[in-house]
Amino acid sequence: MRIRTVGDSQLLLEDTDEWLDRDCERLKLVYKERLHFDVYSCMNYETSISGLCVCVTVVPHSCLWDFIGILMLIFMYSTFLAWAFVLSKTHNLLDHLPTPEA
Repeated sequence: MRIRTVGDSQLLLEDTDEWLDRDCERLKLVYKERLHFDVYSCMNYETSISGLCVCVTVVPHSCLWDFIGILMLIFMYSTFLAWAFVLSKTHNLLDHLPTPEA
């Protein structure tokens, strides 16, 4: 597979007959930013050849997205803990646990 830079944030993938895992790893090594893949079917009506088109967009790294990801992680973790607490209280799950006798 060959990679050609078409624009500031667009890549063109050539010879994608064999898409290997090392090709994805090479893309991740070359471009440290986020890569957004759009795969869609395409057909050339003049030659009646159909296939897959892959559009790769390079999204620049932003600390804002890292911060939003951390906030989402905290929110999901808090929601899970609250859900587990309410579930244990409504079904009295903690009352059936054996207590150590001293």
